Amino acid sequence: MSKAKQQHAKIKVTTTDVARIGGAKINARWMREFMTHDPRARLSRITVPVLAITGSKDRQVNPADLDFIERQVQGPVETYVARM
Repeated sequence: MSKAKQQHAKIKVTTTDVARIGGAKINARWMREFMTHDPRARLSRITVPVLAITGSKDRQVNPADLDFIERQVQGPVETYVARM
């Protein structure tokens, strides 16, 4: 299991607003909510221009998700993957 996945697993089992992960304080409540939120269902309601950018090594957004965003958003979409 990657370090990021290990950290996400630790965050998911926390119950406090703030937690120490890898020695750093993080906003655990926000991170738990962020990890459980799935925005895909709402993409088809977007009609304004969208600029979606991710990195080729992004841990939170899979670069393959950009194709899904382009297909679902009703407005104009530009996507970019920063190569790292």
